[in-house]
Amino acid sequence: MTYEILILFVYVICTTLTASFYGAFQNQISYSVSNGAYFKNHKFRAFEGTGQQAFHETPRDSKYKKVYHKWGNRIGASVIGMKASWWMGLILGLIIGITTVGLFWGSEKDIIYILLWASLIWIGITMVLHIVLSLFFIYIRPLINDKVYDNYYKAGVIHNSAYASAILGTIGSLMYVMFEGGKNQ
Repeated sequence: MTYEILILFVYVICTTLTASFYGAFQNQISYSVSNGAYFKNHKFRAFEGTGQQAFHETPRDSKYKKVYHKWGNRIGASVIGMKASWWMGLILGLIIGITTVGLFWGSEKDIIYILLWASLIWIGITMVLHIVLSLFFIYIRPLINDKVYDNYYKAGVIHNSAYASAILGTIGSLMYVMFEGGKNQ
């Protein structure tokens, strides 16, 4: 096994873990914003396949009750955040990692350097855009269309803007990798 493949493997593990922890942290914010309603009425049920029953009508033996009672509110929200986001880190890490390794094959030092900077760019863009998109849809959009949104909607916005931000962060990171690859040629 070459060093490049080992570097790629370690990088993908790191991006998967980073995305998992980001999902867990982001779900804590969503949980606070919705006072738990977004998770009790949507996320817990969605991740455990109990259908569209109301929270109080969940069958005794459902998977939802098992997870809810096993992990509790906050920890359950974090577990769901990790379950919901690990695959983003895997896919996006593979995209960035394979592109970097392909452009800088044979230079382990350059690969590690570029991957570290690409990761910082990815995380930075994702976090900033996530905050900006969330604030826009929670505070600015209601002023534009003169609507009042409930906390359930706000938690959903925070959730959805995380995915959009991660994709845009990946594009920014890939642009950096391509720019560095062009200088390397």
